[in-house]
Formats: sequence, structure tokens, C-alpha cells
Amino acid sequence: MKSDKALLDFLSSFGKQGKLALILLLGLGLILIGSLSLGGGDKATGEEERVAEMCSLIEGVGECRVMMTYRDEGEVFAVLVLCEGAESARVREDLTSLICSLYGIGSHRVEIFLLN
Repeated sequence: MKSDKALLDFLSSFGKQGKLALILLLGLGLILIGSLSLGGGDKATGEEERVAEMCSLIEGVGECRVMMTYRDEGEVFAVLVLCEGAESARVREDLTSLICSLYGIGSHRVEIFLLN
């Protein structure tokens, strides 16, 4: 209970505008902490890793990395695949087909490059 009194004393030491500023700063801090803990990029990174895993199962594909860009929430804008084996036209076609099927996007939204 002593800490409650100390907090009330601290808050009462500010004027009305000071209290408002303090509340706004605390709110912004909570928003920032919340956005960091949610890890806005974690979902995309996890999905990119899963797609890279799927791509690496295709015959002729070695190590694989995937990057996705989003225009709007949940809407896949483009997919970039860097992988060993991309020098083969068959591998590029198979990868493009896989990604187009997974996301229901046109092949113009998929780029496949050789990973060095």
C-alpha cells in the first residue's frame, strides 16, 4: 500500500498537462512494446522459411532462401526465391509452379535466382 501512495504522490506532483503528457508517453511505450513483442516480421519470416523448405524438396534444388513482399495485410505481392539449381529451366518452372499454386498468384509475381 505504501507504493500506491508513492505513485499517487508522484502523479499529483504534475499539473493537469503533465499528467496528460505522462499518460500519453506511457501509452506510446505500451504500444511500442506490444508491437515489438508481436514481432511484426515473425509471421512472414516463418512463412518464408516454410516455403523455402518446400522449395528445397523439389528435385534439383539445393539450399534455398525465400523473401516475400506484401502490398496489403495478407496479400502476397511478390515472391523472390534464391536457390542452388536455379540455372536449370526445369527447376525454375517447378519452383514458379509451386509458388503460384500455393498463393494463387501469377508467374509475373515470382522471381527465381541462382544462390551463390
